[in-house]
Amino acid sequence: MRGQCLSGSSLKVIAMVTMVIDHTACYFVSGGWEYECMRGIGRIAFPIFAFLIAEGYRHTHRKWDYGRNLLIFAFISEIPWMLLHTDGSHNVLFTLLAGFCCIAILDKLRSHKVMLILLVLLIAFSASVLNSDYGIQGVALILIFYLLKDKLLLQLLFILPLFYDFHPLGILASLGMLNLYNKERGFIKGPYSKYLFYAFYPCHLMAIWALLVV
Repeated sequence: MRGQCLSGSSLKVIAMVTMVIDHTACYFVSGGWEYECMRGIGRIAFPIFAFLIAEGYRHTHRKWDYGRNLLIFAFISEIPWMLLHTDGSHNVLFTLLAGFCCIAILDKLRSHKVMLILLVLLIAFSASVLNSDYGIQGVALILIFYLLKDKLLLQLLFILPLFYDFHPLGILASLGMLNLYNKERGFIKGPYSKYLFYAFYPCHLMAIWALLVV
C-alpha cells in the first residue's frame, strides 16, 4: 500500500537498534539529557516487539514451535539477565511468551468465555508476579495489537494511558512506524534467520555484561 514502506524485517531491525540504544543508556549513561533522549528512543523497541508477536501468531502455521522457541530463548536469556540484575526480575521474553499464550487462549477458547477470561487474567498477572520486564502492561499491549488490528485510533486510546510513564513520545513514534508496516516479510528470510533474531537478545545482554566487568 502506498506510503507503507516498512516490512516485518525492517521493523525487527528498528526494534533491535532502539533496544540497544535504550540498554546503552540504562547501563552506561548516568543521567542528563543524553540519558533521557536515549531512553525515549529506546521506548520505540518494545511496542514493535509486542506488535511482531501478534503478527507472528497470525501468520505462523507452527504456533507450538513459535511458543517453544520463545520459551527456550527466555530461559537462555535469563543467564545474562541475572548477571545484570539482582532484583529478582526476569527478562522481557517471558512477557512476550505470556502475551503469545494469551493470544493462543483467545484463539482456542472463544466459545468458553468464562474460562477464557480467567486463563488470560491468570497468565497476564503471572507476568507481573514474576516481575518480568514490562510485566502486565506488556502482555496487555500484545493483546491490544491482536484484538485491535489496523485500528490505530483505538490502539492509541488504550496504549497511551497504559504507558503514560514510559516516555510517551517514544511510544507515539513506535506507533507511527507500525502504521507504515506493509504486511510483507522483508529481507530476513530462510528457515534459520528467525533464530538470529531470537539470539540477538541474550547475546547483546551478555555483551553489555562483559563490557561492564572489563
